[in-house]
Amino acid sequence: MSLTISDSVATLSVQSIAEVPAQFRALVKERLADPGDLEADGVWRSFQTPLDLESEKPNRKAGYCCIDPLRMICVYGSHRPGECPSTVVEIEVNGPQPSQAEREEAANQARAQRTQAAQEAQQRAQDVWARGELDLAEHAYLQARGVLEWARPVAGRCVRRFASSNTLIVPMMDAAGALWNRQAISADGRKRFLPGGRIEGLALWVPAPPASGARWHAAEGFAKALAVSGATGCSCLCTFTAGNLAAAIGAHAGAILPLGIIAADGDQAGRTAVAEAQARFPALGVVFPPDGAGDWNDLLLAQGPAAVKAALTAPAPIRIEGPQPLMRPVESGEEYPVDRLGEFAPMIRRIAEVSAVDPALVGQSFLGAVSVATQGLGDLLIDGRCCPSSLYLLTVAGSGERKTTIDRLLLAEHRRWQKERLDGRDAAVLDSQFSREAHAVAKAGILRDAKRSAGDAKAALQALGPEPPTPRPRCCCWRMFLWKGWSSC
Repeated sequence: MSLTISDSVATLSVQSIAEVPAQFRALVKERLADPGDLEADGVWRSFQTPLDLESEKPNRKAGYCCIDPLRMICVYGSHRPGECPSTVVEIEVNGPQPSQAEREEAANQARAQRTQAAQEAQQRAQDVWARGELDLAEHAYLQARGVLEWARPVAGRCVRRFASSNTLIVPMMDAAGALWNRQAISADGRKRFLPGGRIEGLALWVPAPPASGARWHAAEGFAKALAVSGATGCSCLCTFTAGNLAAAIGAHAGAILPLGIIAADGDQAGRTAVAEAQARFPALGVVFPPDGAGDWNDLLLAQGPAAVKAALTAPAPIRIEGPQPLMRPVESGEEYPVDRLGEFAPMIRRIAEVSAVDPALVGQSFLGAVSVATQGLGDLLIDGRCCPSSLYLLTVAGSGERKTTIDRLLLAEHRRWQKERLDGRDAAVLDSQFSREAHAVAKAGILRDAKRSAGDAKAALQALGPEPPTPRPRCCCWRMFLWKGWSSC
């Protein structure tokens, strides 16, 4: 494995795409933390970082990573400020290059495996839930979070307990009420989901969905949802994780979004989740715990239910508004019309396949290269107007999408042509310089010859002739055009 870092971009060299998960895992483990087993399936995965292990909340997962086989890139980093910036890793296959169809097939297989794993986790979650007991006893976690008395009335619908391990089982539902996963909470507060189980968009209404026209809250964890619901008397949507906050609200809230208030966590992950949720749903309100109070359970234990209710029922909850877009979202464009390029279409498709890029990017660079080659040969006549044949092209591509590589490939002949003419011009300039210097020496000799008469001097100067001309200067735009890659700018 080889690695090159430049401006938060890396290159991972492998012999085949099958080596990527193991080698990328080793890379992330070396530079941040072990992300666990990975698949080249385009799915974002969370994992614990060194600062997570030092946190007061041992279940926090700030690390993230993803392997995208279609774009041939990997990404990793940490949501915690200052721990690890987001880093893009370009996949470079030194052996046989996988085709677009092979990469799509690998992604489809990975998706099928995820679907199967999610279905198996769903069946297991349903079996576990069916075997759970309604008696919560004196569960240490619920007591420590101050919500045991509010948990007992919802036992059987919102929570059950395994007596053998004294573990709480919390169901994770979709919007239709189907159980897909479960969260297990041990007595010491450790939380676990079923491996391979679905998480995104799942949630739990505590104690039940809100009545029509009633205000409701959303909170990250089960204990927080119990605290918020118990103190305010309102329904609270438990989203289980900060990263699932926006997805869970979007799936479960629907038409009641304007009545919702997020009972947010004040840490960085909580604020990031709130910003994402309000960017998607501007009608949502948000309330953070008072400064220095910790989270909602901490406030409950320190000051009682009245303080929680007072903080959450303030008349004007804070609304976090991030930067607003200057333009409306760009709709997806039509498929690039490669066939309209005629006999060049097979070439463009082949370049796109070998280089693992979108055909639109190749076609754009191809048109730019053609424009450079032909714009000096003729103009266009449109409705009686003479117009240059130049094209003005704009290509927007992310880091790692190989725009520069395609430009260099399609402009290779332009650069060769340019170099030949620049070399020839350099030789012409040097020859002209020598000729002008020789002319100057000869002219000075004629003028210094005092023995000649004025008529002889004039005849000698006429015989010498005028000074050789300086080669016509060439515009530097071609040099900048080709070396800067302006054919697709």
